[in-house]
Amino acid sequence: MYLSQQSNLPLNNLESFSLHSALKTLENGSFEERWAIAKVLVKYSEVVIEPLKAVILDENRDSEYRWFALKIISQLDNPDIVLIISELLNTTEDEDLISVGAQILASQGERAISILTALLDSPPYRLCATKALAQIPHRLVIKPLLSVANDGNLDIRQSAIASLSNFDDSSIIPILENALKDYHSSIRKEALIGLMRKTKYYSPQQLVTLITPFLDDVDLSVCQQAAICLSHIPHTLATDILFSTLIKPHTPIPLQHTIIKSLAWQETSHSIHALEKALYLVSEEICCEIIAILGRINEPKIKETIAKISLKFYRNHELAKKSDQIIQNLCYTWQQINAQESLDVLIKIINTGGEKSKIYAQSAFHNINKTPTID
Repeated sequence: MYLSQQSNLPLNNLESFSLHSALKTLENGSFEERWAIAKVLVKYSEVVIEPLKAVILDENRDSEYRWFALKIISQLDNPDIVLIISELLNTTEDEDLISVGAQILASQGERAISILTALLDSPPYRLCATKALAQIPHRLVIKPLLSVANDGNLDIRQSAIASLSNFDDSSIIPILENALKDYHSSIRKEALIGLMRKTKYYSPQQLVTLITPFLDDVDLSVCQQAAICLSHIPHTLATDILFSTLIKPHTPIPLQHTIIKSLAWQETSHSIHALEKALYLVSEEICCEIIAILGRINEPKIKETIAKISLKFYRNHELAKKSDQIIQNLCYTWQQINAQESLDVLIKIINTGGEKSKIYAQSAFHNINKTPTID
């Protein structure tokens, strides 16, 4: 063990270590040795800041070593600590270090906020300071973050808007609405997410009006986010708009998949019947997706409706009888919702369906009826 080799001292006599020896032990020691020597290094106060800063910001050092260095300086009372952590947050992708750094900044309180706010006026440090402020869950960060929410740097805008969305403050609303017009898709998407945390400031109709245009955004991920947002608005208007977008002939398939999930998440009679209507108006692939998602709904009353909808679809739509994939999905959904009403249909599929469809039907029949599989 490095500690015993270097000093030949027991762990309870660490105070006699020189700064150089202590730093070397921190660098090369085991976890237990690092833990013990960290208590010694704290006693050196500001002297250790510079050597530990070099460790903390060195992406080539091992994560545990940097973590200990970060924990040591967090116990020191020096304004440089805020700047070091700000720089760390701007350069590292290590989640553990980001988490510890954010906790340290939050513990610094108003002092950290005032130091970081001052750095916003300095272009070289603006991104670093913004990201650090975004990690502090304190209302005092609202004003400085508002000041950079329209910054020319994409990363600065995104960090500011993502953080501001977490606060309940009416001053944030205009910023979010303005961000919906941003030329960059990541900002528009972030603004949509933020608006759904501010529903108290809007009526459901107002939110639907704001969000609906983004179902036709040039960026597919923004379209999908808009669909998800609409699914959280408790109003039939939101459901109707999702439905009308779902059945449009040129709606991208990935967006159709997202809309199907969104309508299912609503778990209302209106949204389930919207999915029922869609079954007769969309492609075979999307039909299969609708049937599959219906089988994942757990609300007992809705399960009864799903059983009726799916059986009606099987009996009345020619595609449902011709497509093995649809038949298989139907069998699986009936099994999932324990649709007793489907037993007669399952027997028919077992006797007349394709080989794979028969297997699905036998499995569903067995699980619903709780009897041995029919040969």
